[in-house]
Amino acid sequence: MMFCKYCGNENGPADRYCKYCGKPIYGEVLAPSGLPVNSFFEKKFPSEKEKYKAFIIFQYLCYWLVFFAGIITIAGVILMEMDANGLKDFNDNAVVFPLFGLIVFYTVLNFAGNVLGLFSLFLHIYLLIKAKVIVLTIKLYIHCFCSCTLYFIAFSIFAVIYNGSPIEMGIIGTALFILMCAATIYANRKELARLQEKMRYIYYVAVQLAFIFLSTIFVLIIVGIISVTIRSSTITTKDPNLDLLFFGGMGAVALFIFFFPILLHLIYRDARKKGDTFLTAYRYLYMTELMLLTLMTGVTTLFPIKTCKSETLVEDYNKPIE
Repeated sequence: MMFCKYCGNENGPADRYCKYCGKPIYGEVLAPSGLPVNSFFEKKFPSEKEKYKAFIIFQYLCYWLVFFAGIITIAGVILMEMDANGLKDFNDNAVVFPLFGLIVFYTVLNFAGNVLGLFSLFLHIYLLIKAKVIVLTIKLYIHCFCSCTLYFIAFSIFAVIYNGSPIEMGIIGTALFILMCAATIYANRKELARLQEKMRYIYYVAVQLAFIFLSTIFVLIIVGIISVTIRSSTITTKDPNLDLLFFGGMGAVALFIFFFPILLHLIYRDARKKGDTFLTAYRYLYMTELMLLTLMTGVTTLFPIKTCKSETLVEDYNKPIE
């Protein structure tokens, strides 16, 4: 069977013209997902459900591998520091053997993580190419980099001219950043309004940001409770405040890494239930966050250059995959 790459309808293997829209069927024939029917991804995962499932499982593997590697690292640090600081009531073998096992296990996880990381990089590049947003992605990253560079140049000029205290320079830097963002948002207000066509994906991005914010608040509360109840205890250092900072920061990262793939799972499942193909869901979930960041903070979008203007970026963003 063959699918028309213009209307997506199924045609016979011998049809040269689509019997629905009349356009010729030749060249690279696309499946309804937007991927070529002979591509590796389409052959291995022919249905949309299989594509979603495979990608979600891969996300779990990547995030949870990092999570367990972090847990092993923390355990190793605790064992080594307890042995070095004399904070144990057991002989050296009770430290050496578990520590050796952790090192071996960490080495295996680290190797697997490097392999998965390399594969993940190629997978994302492949999906961005097939979603036809690889050029737009590069443009948006260049905008973010150039905007950050301009911000630091402006801040450095203010720092040289004003030469105030660290607190004063912090206030000036924050005010400068808010001013640049306000000017960018005002200038790009029409383009931001055009993104409302993908309001559901803006909602997905908002849910992710809310999760990050609430995770941070939760960890800060837990660290605050610990600091009040066991202020005098130490595990890895002589200073309990450093212990709280270390474990509080690692706890925040661990909480985010462990639960974030679950959130992605729920988001992709909702997108599939709403009828979006996997490639469409991946494209807009990835690009919406980057597009919002660029239109709200990318001062370079104000430059009078066609390829840099926000109108061009939004047009590329709204182009269909087909």
